[in-house]
Amino acid sequence: MAIRAAPCFNGHAMEPTKERTARQFGERASAYAASPGHARGADLEIMLRFLEPRPTMHVLDIATGPGHSAAAVAPFVRDVVAVD
Repeated sequence: MAIRAAPCFNGHAMEPTKERTARQFGERASAYAASPGHARGADLEIMLRFLEPRPTMHVLDIATGPGHSAAAVAPFVRDVVAVD
């Protein structure tokens, strides 16, 4: 299956969404993955309190990005599947 550019918009060919997203995120991925606000932010603690993880739980992290949420919950549950 070939990926083709979408129809023109304002005279410019539109790049396929997945390629554009990958390029844009790829340029910023390292900074995002290492940023304290994302890698060790208070939101991860809030998530853990809300989730109340237990050793019997199986966790699915969809759109995991660099995996901060999956890594935070992993020590407390049976297993984690992370998909981006």
